[in-house]
Amino acid sequence: MDFVKVNGKQFYYRGKPIQFCGLGIGSWLNLEHFMLGIPTTEKQIKETFTECFGEERSNSFFENFVTAFVRDEDFHFLKKIGINLIRVPFN
Repeated sequence: MDFVKVNGKQFYYRGKPIQFCGLGIGSWLNLEHFMLGIPTTEKQIKETFTECFGEERSNSFFENFVTAFVRDEDFHFLKKIGINLIRVPFN
């Protein structure tokens, strides 16, 4: 497996300089409350969903949320436009 290496301030991949062009996919695998505009934790958000909608509907919602938030075609598009680094926060 090849890894990105650094020499001084330059990154290299397979011996060639690389410039990172990236973005963060926030709230996908970790509900970041500040991105949702609410002052609470992921645990509290999920507990509240369960209280309001029941365990089965809440679990179904969050399973669908994870699989639909970003899809394979989104990653293909990001690669096509030159994105080569993605920050994925997870809990």
